Amino acid sequence: MQVMKALRRSFDLDNHENAGFAFTVPLSHVAGLDTEELHNFESNIKITL
Repeated sequence: MQVMKALRRSFDLDNHENAGFAFTVPLSHVAGLDTEELHNFESNIKITL
């Protein structure tokens, strides 16, 4: 979580001019998420959309 907060500050993501910025770093490495859980989340989002 500290990594994500540091990236948020570094890229000034709270600035409305940067609202379209997207992370291209695999979140599983940054946030420590289980890869299977991440794939399930991705599938759920695709179904929802």
